[in-house]
Amino acid sequence: MSWDAEQSGSLSGSDLPMMALQLSATLRWKGDDEVEAHSLRYTGSLSDIPGIVWPELSTHLGPANVRGHGDVYTRLMLPFSRALVQRIEDWRQGRGGPLRLEIRGDIVFRRLKKLALPAGDKKAAPGGQMPWQPEQHLVVASPLEQEQVHLTVNVDRDHWISILRAIGWDEFSVFEVPVLGLKRHEQLQKGLAILTEAQNAFRQGQWSTVVTDARRALEAAAGAATADGDRRAKFEALLAQVLPLDTDEPKRDTLEGLMLALKDLRDHSAHVNDIRFQVEREDAELALTVAISIFRFMGEALARAGRRRE
Repeated sequence: MSWDAEQSGSLSGSDLPMMALQLSATLRWKGDDEVEAHSLRYTGSLSDIPGIVWPELSTHLGPANVRGHGDVYTRLMLPFSRALVQRIEDWRQGRGGPLRLEIRGDIVFRRLKKLALPAGDKKAAPGGQMPWQPEQHLVVASPLEQEQVHLTVNVDRDHWISILRAIGWDEFSVFEVPVLGLKRHEQLQKGLAILTEAQNAFRQGQWSTVVTDARRALEAAAGAATADGDRRAKFEALLAQVLPLDTDEPKRDTLEGLMLALKDLRDHSAHVNDIRFQVEREDAELALTVAISIFRFMGEALARAGRRRE
């Protein structure tokens, strides 16, 4: 191959003028002769996620004259939407590995050949010296050619989160993706609405409100499980609906422990005027993360139970 493609900057995200992934790339000509680079037609895919492939895009390269072993710099853009982010997040949850972005393209170029023109008649100047004349060339352009180039970009979790923030998402907007899928379960909808309030409070730095709303969201879900009994009975009914099998007892105990831990954290946050019980960002983050994880687990468990009944 006569061309190589290399990543020359970090993958980034932008929301204006449109939501897009952006990547600076270097196209390196490995030949000894001179070429004229015209354009790059390219497409992208997230190779580990079935069905996520960008249609062919194109970027102009000048045309740029490139001498032997020279470089052409370009910036690639891959438009995307919030729906695409949701698909990526649904796949990414629970996976520790990086996203793998594959860029494949065809660079369009032509080879340039210089032909020396014959020198004209030279007449000696007075004194016998021959006048200097610059060597003249004719540049002959060959027909357009194209050659494939390939580039792989690995995006780890922290880098991906920073891209989402750059387009207007924050760390907990990422968690909205799996939570949105739970809305088909009617008994969780009221809890999800309160969980959204907790997410908004987190963005505004209202740490104690986050902790309170995280617990309130679970209480709302438990209240929808049964109208009878006290608060403890409602939580037991919710656990029985989510994990109904005898073999689910260890999971029920674990889930109940997490719910009680949120209650304890909420009770501490109620003492906001006591210096010993100040709620910090990490406390709010812990409460919100646990609550979201519980809702995600409940939604998937209810869906699984529904499939068993079909």
